[in-house]
Amino acid sequence: MITPRPKLDIPAIFANFVVMENGSVSNGNSQNLLILEKKAVKAALNQDWKTAIPTNLEILELKPKNRDAKMRLGMAYLQTKNFKKAESVYKEVLKDDPINSIARKNLELAKQKKAVKSANGGDTKHLIKEPGTAEVGMIELASKKLIADDFELREELEMKINRASVSIQKNGRTIGKLRQPDLVKRLNKGKRQRAELTAVFFGGHDKFIKILFKSDIPIFKAERQEFKPYVKKGAIDEPEMEMFSEEETIE
Repeated sequence: MITPRPKLDIPAIFANFVVMENGSVSNGNSQNLLILEKKAVKAALNQDWKTAIPTNLEILELKPKNRDAKMRLGMAYLQTKNFKKAESVYKEVLKDDPINSIARKNLELAKQKKAVKSANGGDTKHLIKEPGTAEVGMIELASKKLIADDFELREELEMKINRASVSIQKNGRTIGKLRQPDLVKRLNKGKRQRAELTAVFFGGHDKFIKILFKSDIPIFKAERQEFKPYVKKGAIDEPEMEMFSEEETIE
């Protein structure tokens, strides 16, 4: 008679571990947290506050003391005019981080029932001389001390172009990284073609800033251009035609 093996009492700590397709073991919560973090940052960059609120709440369920998630959640509440909730979140942040100047500033705005004014910078069209020579990107500031208000409009920034990302620098110090794949590829293409590339501050809010990237040769996606065909005077009217510039391919 075969004696059945006793059931193993697996500790609760291992309950969230999963076996990946390649056979490695990964913490399910860690994987979920990474996905949610990326989603939360993307929502903040796009100012998609309706997505930002539930996403950051999910992060806080997995990691209740995540300060970055609390800061993003507070901003989302502030921008959607949920001032009481924003006030509550920022007070919670200040309990753990009393010298957090951004939380303190935004707490005052919540008390005054004011949303954060976004320095959008305006339209880029008047800065673009040739199609495909300028593009706007966004980054999240990595420095705890820096916020968008610390920059001057059209202030020139430095950049270090790598294959997978572009480091943005101010006074020789990295302040954040551009992670938009298409834009990174095009800046790399410009670097290979020895284009003259510049980056200038073009607005933002809190920990997120817009950067206008410019090139002396066309490396970015050209905007749609509309043309009217030439018609001889007195000829029969013909319908207007729209001409589209072909999108360049990235080598």
